[in-house]
Amino acid sequence: MHNILVTGADGQLGREMRTLGAASRHRYFFTDVADLDITDANAVRRFVENERIDAIVNCAAYTNVDKAEEEVETADRINREAVRNLAEAAKACGATLFHISTDYVFGGMGNIPFREEDPTAPLGVYGKTKLAGEEAIVASGCKHLVFRTAWLYSPYGRNFLKTMLQLTADKPELQVVFDQVGTPTCAADLARVIFDRIESGDYAGREGFYHFSKEGVCSWYDFAHEIAALAGHTSCKIRPCHSAEFPSKVQRPNYSVLDKTKIKTTFGIDIPTGGIRSYAVWQPSGKPKRTAGSSRTTKIKQKSKYMKRNILITGGAGFIGSHVVRLFVNNYPDYRIVNLDKLTYAGNLANLRDIENAPNYTFVKADICDYDTIREVFRKYDIDGVIHLAAESHVDRSIKDPFTFARTNVMGTLSCCRQPRNNGTATGRETLLSYFDRRSIWCAAIRRHALHRGNPLRSPLPYSAAKARPTISCGPTTTPTACRRS
Repeated sequence: MHNILVTGADGQLGREMRTLGAASRHRYFFTDVADLDITDANAVRRFVENERIDAIVNCAAYTNVDKAEEEVETADRINREAVRNLAEAAKACGATLFHISTDYVFGGMGNIPFREEDPTAPLGVYGKTKLAGEEAIVASGCKHLVFRTAWLYSPYGRNFLKTMLQLTADKPELQVVFDQVGTPTCAADLARVIFDRIESGDYAGREGFYHFSKEGVCSWYDFAHEIAALAGHTSCKIRPCHSAEFPSKVQRPNYSVLDKTKIKTTFGIDIPTGGIRSYAVWQPSGKPKRTAGSSRTTKIKQKSKYMKRNILITGGAGFIGSHVVRLFVNNYPDYRIVNLDKLTYAGNLANLRDIENAPNYTFVKADICDYDTIREVFRKYDIDGVIHLAAESHVDRSIKDPFTFARTNVMGTLSCCRQPRNNGTATGRETLLSYFDRRSIWCAAIRRHALHRGNPLRSPLPYSAAKARPTISCGPTTTPTACRRS
């Protein structure tokens, strides 16, 4: 097991690394400026030494292209000095540095995709400081993999896709430049490439510079059109315009397409084209508000028009759960499916190998009894609905260890019940919980008759008693759909 430090863990790429790291066999340390100030060389060195770090993934950067022209020292401190600190610490400890750079190190005046060895000629402070960071890495002599990428987008932070979702929902007409060409790149895809290198260890002996983005080419105008179309924002008229019509303090590259031949051949990576289809239905700020007297059905219909839903499935690595997760991932590509499982004796991620790389699938290793963690999952993924399958289900074990069954089946379920209520209070919208229990919650003495919801619950075993209690308790806290199976 290796120790992995991820800096800038609250940014677009960093948060995708957090998601992947939850399922890793390695030990990850996710930090941002509040946890580790990478501009402090001594702090970086101490952290790397004390935690015996084997690899550093630097997702931190100053990325505001226009503001960098005014905040030159800040941009240089984060994009060059901090990178130098990480590189020197990696060199001292024999760690490998994974660093993220940008297409902006090139001048963008050509019309052939840029290769790793092509001459650099950054146009502004942002590109110049990012290039200086690359040079600091090389000068340090540390083992490194530098990934240059372009036009990054994700559900997190500020990016072009999220901005277009908002503007095309709010405005009747929009102008977008058509003379800047590149390739949009999903942060989750870049995170996956880095994560897979760390998990497999195949980066050893293959250090150097690599280019990664999605395949294909488009302008910002083309990208905006695709976003609006997939989000259903057809009422907004998008018009092409020249960059000169938007005066800026810095000239941006006209051509930012990267040649990915090296990374594909070196690591055997197959890079698909595009990829925004599964992400292009995030909710803009102009989403419909819920009004007094509006029904839940109407609300859900309004919402689904503007954004995909985020569905949490607990116990999704179990026998039943894995089938449910697979069904949703394969049949609802516009839904983000978050699979939360503690991976005890019943959970096995091998059941889901065929979908583990699906763009709309996320795995989180967690205990449903951990209230704070469940609350954070709801907040992070903006959960809209829960399919609650996690449970202790071995009847014989319930007799030997009733406390564990009570803890998981009662407290864990109540933890999941409370979150929809809390989420609704915070966001003003309801979250549906679907909870599954068993017919054994009824007393066996009435088995001669058909069982129905009105029958009294007289559970004869610790297992069934533990399943019965949440059925009673969830009602007042949320809007559950209780499904019983035999």
